[in-house]
Amino acid sequence: MSNIHASYYEPIYYPITGNIEPGNIDRAQSIDPSVTTNREEVNEIGRDGRVGYIGLSADVSYDVSQLDYGSIAFYQLLAGNAIKGLEGEDPITLRDYRTPYGDITAFLTDDNGQFQGTAHYPKLRLSSLGINIPGPEEMIERSFTMEGESAYIWQGDNKYYNYQKEIIDVSENPVFTLDETATEDPITGEWVNKVVRFADGETEELRPDQYTASSTEVEILDTNLVNDGDIFKIYYTSSETSESDLWTPNDEDPVALLGGMVSIFLYVPASGSPSNDDYIYRLQSCDITADLEREDLMELGNSNVVQRGVSDESVSIEVERTVENFTIEEILSGREPGFGKIDVNKLSDNVALIVKIYDSNDKSNFKYGIKCTGLTSSDIGAGASVDEYLNRTASLEGDNLMITKDELELGI
Repeated sequence: MSNIHASYYEPIYYPITGNIEPGNIDRAQSIDPSVTTNREEVNEIGRDGRVGYIGLSADVSYDVSQLDYGSIAFYQLLAGNAIKGLEGEDPITLRDYRTPYGDITAFLTDDNGQFQGTAHYPKLRLSSLGINIPGPEEMIERSFTMEGESAYIWQGDNKYYNYQKEIIDVSENPVFTLDETATEDPITGEWVNKVVRFADGETEELRPDQYTASSTEVEILDTNLVNDGDIFKIYYTSSETSESDLWTPNDEDPVALLGGMVSIFLYVPASGSPSNDDYIYRLQSCDITADLEREDLMELGNSNVVQRGVSDESVSIEVERTVENFTIEEILSGREPGFGKIDVNKLSDNVALIVKIYDSNDKSNFKYGIKCTGLTSSDIGAGASVDEYLNRTASLEGDNLMITKDELELGI
């Protein structure tokens, strides 16, 4: 066995929630999963030394950094929705990330071209997303943090992780023939990792008593779950695969996007709709982060998360610009340009920021946009250093963020 290079670490996201196909994690620059095993030492009175350890659910954090390539596909994957965010459709909002979850796998091939196995992080939920525009001629970066409770390495006879989608036809017996020959889980004894039903807009992970499985097929036992048009998603491992390409590189979208390919607008909605007059010039950087305070619940008698949710959402933004005038401060105060006095104790608490992203510097082809509303300023900085031009920084915070390919949703 040879080493495994990052060039052959091929990450795929499998949305469990919703009716949306798995997709690559494209343009990834770093992937950093970490696992805390949470084993608690147990002692007792009368014993010199510990009784042993009891294992709690692991804490899994999965961090992804990727270059922005002008697509909202990964945002849609995380939301479990292939429609939202498209032109003419509702935008993606932070609320759309409250309950969806999914698996991330990475196919592992060594330098000799030998497939070694699959790294598998199941049932991950989004807890943070960010977009950083570090400079006019620097590449835009996106970041994501997800949380889970498990991590597996599939190898040997279980080295391939497979996904299969089936759509119910009521005229057929609900028995699905597997595309590959499944291998039994050597720990649980199950032939499939999970079976998921999507019907009437709802996702349900089936219990083992609701289906039966073998190396070649899955049969749905609960006839109440079998209705015309219902979708079943089956996940399982195998020792072989008939797929010639497990991971296809994305050569359709731009290689990367630069800070010069964005337009950023800052305005107070009470003053009317955004206009070109709200364009912010001389910006040097813009960093947007959205955090979701997850409240995913377990229950007595069950070691798995049974309810997923978010107790709080927050958005923080930092912008930096060279000092030519006081445009940002005027906007934050809700004043007209040139107003005689700006009082930092009288700033607006209803500011909106719009970032429009294009695929070139001439900004002729709009790709998608981000809009944050209900913002208030949390910090304003103004520093000076020897032999440098003055910079001013502004930090904003709020709890609303949308992502869309529809310029009408952005308002400009």
